[in-house]
Amino acid sequence: MSTKTLATLSAVFGFIALLALLTSSGGVAQGAAPSGGTIPYSGQLSDELGQPVADGAFALRFELYDSAQGGKLLWSETQSGVVVTGGTFTTQLGRVAALPASARADGLWLAVSVRGPGEADFTLLNPRQSLDTAIAAAPASPAAASVCDHDHFGETWSGALDAWNAGLEVETTSESSTGIRGIANNVAGFDVYGVEGESTHGTGVSGSSLDGTGVIGYGGSGIGVYAHSNIGGTAIAIDGIIRVQDAAINSATPVFIHKVNTAAGGNLCASQAYSTVIDNFITNNQPNAILIVTPNYGSNTSGVGPAIGIPAVFYDAANTCGKGNNKWVIYNLNGAAQINNSMFNVIVVLP
Repeated sequence: MSTKTLATLSAVFGFIALLALLTSSGGVAQGAAPSGGTIPYSGQLSDELGQPVADGAFALRFELYDSAQGGKLLWSETQSGVVVTGGTFTTQLGRVAALPASARADGLWLAVSVRGPGEADFTLLNPRQSLDTAIAAAPASPAAASVCDHDHFGETWSGALDAWNAGLEVETTSESSTGIRGIANNVAGFDVYGVEGESTHGTGVSGSSLDGTGVIGYGGSGIGVYAHSNIGGTAIAIDGIIRVQDAAINSATPVFIHKVNTAAGGNLCASQAYSTVIDNFITNNQPNAILIVTPNYGSNTSGVGPAIGIPAVFYDAANTCGKGNNKWVIYNLNGAAQINNSMFNVIVVLP
């Protein structure tokens, strides 16, 4: 929908009442949360012909007053990116700014303003809505409002969704918080997955972040994140930077830096000055591992790495280098001797 059309719609939003589709007969669902919690809220936006507005991400501003007109502003918040599909939306009051204790009181009124895609200003929707007296019966604590009275183990939810919609969407605005976390305890003899995503033609698991981490998986003896795709599909698609946390010199991570130590007792191959032995938890005893090795040219203070030749790797199962069996070795194809403190970037993929 064009910006011009949206501007026209905004002019009549005040005459098209925001149709509240709430779970109670009043303005707020039964069991609304008190101060610090959230209140479930859903509604419908229509144009001047009574038709649902075009799908998109809208901005909504909510304000609580102590009277139907004028009065004292008690609380407000602005929510960006509220998804409107078929004219309807669902959100939580209080997910951006904490609700005040007065949200439990009777006689409060909710004002809603909307800003459509491409619009510069908000348009107030009239009239204000009276908050249901059910707020007075809210749970005694925010935590009580958010706890479901039963678990969902073994349940399967299915249904048809429009394009770009999500079967389950969790949004968090708190710093260093997690929208969805999957934790799997180890079961001996079995693979255990924290999160598993499988899709025939869509996306199994999708994670998005502006400047944080979209998806993070921790795996001990199990698997943190498992992605599966049939032949011709894509198991993992990444749009952005790939970063391995805590990667450093000889760190036990799938990406690490190997530093050459030519001193006695170091990691230089005893019989080959052009070879250096990797002694790392990730690569030891892994003959089928795939290693990708590149020179690290930030190895010295000048920013230009020393001449470390053309690196290649082999698996030393028979301890030909004298540094122990079943370790990987980096060697220079051109026979150039390894230089002390020179470094290599190592990427490890285990089949």
